[in-house]
Amino acid sequence: MRIGLVESVNARPLSWGMELDERHELVFDSPKNLSEMLLKGNLDTALISSVEIIRNSNILDYSRTCGVCTQEKVESILFFKNIKEKFPPNQFSVDSGSKTSVALFELLYFLETNQKAVVVPTDPLQIKKDIQKNKGSHMLFGDNALSVKWDTGSYEVIDLANWWYIKTNLFFVFALWAFPKSKPISDSFFLNSLDIGLASVEEIIELELKKGKTIRGKAFLNHYLKQVLTYKPEDKHWKGLKYFEELLAKNSLL
Repeated sequence: MRIGLVESVNARPLSWGMELDERHELVFDSPKNLSEMLLKGNLDTALISSVEIIRNSNILDYSRTCGVCTQEKVESILFFKNIKEKFPPNQFSVDSGSKTSVALFELLYFLETNQKAVVVPTDPLQIKKDIQKNKGSHMLFGDNALSVKWDTGSYEVIDLANWWYIKTNLFFVFALWAFPKSKPISDSFFLNSLDIGLASVEEIIELELKKGKTIRGKAFLNHYLKQVLTYKPEDKHWKGLKYFEELLAKNSLL
């Protein structure tokens, strides 16, 4: 099977069992690029942004057993609001690797201000450089958000999952395993991989620390993977996903 995987630390428990199975061909990329490959028929399944499943529901189906989910916070999808510059700015630089993160930011900003945000997809390395210079307002997700430092006197940093929870009192689903409707895959395939991953969290953490992709330590990653993130969605997650779709459609953001 040809499987699209996300190399970010938050996704590793989901794909760990697949990574250990040498029968599969693994393709690592961003959720955005993986969704494009999946839609072109170049992958059998992939972990992609939930908004892309919504947008392509006529073609794609998804597993209901597991995904990258949050409850009241996420800590790795962050809006850096520059409090020393004129607000709102003419534009926001966003890490476009996750279309759900961008769509969630656009929606929350619209609900807060009744204005549509002008977002500019930007290389996350450039965004991190701008944050170091206290220049502009930005959105980062995943490992890039976990590896950036900022001046607390220049930025108010807002957790998008927490912003969503405050607005709706609902949980959020960021990514799910998707596959073509014409070629369904058993839920047990995804759940078995996750169960192996959850039993190997310590090993995953050690591997991620060796890569040096995060400035956070072992204690944070342990807390992040075991307590902040939720991998088996509950009713409040599905209600949140449905409401997310309804709000995007209602406000012409879908």
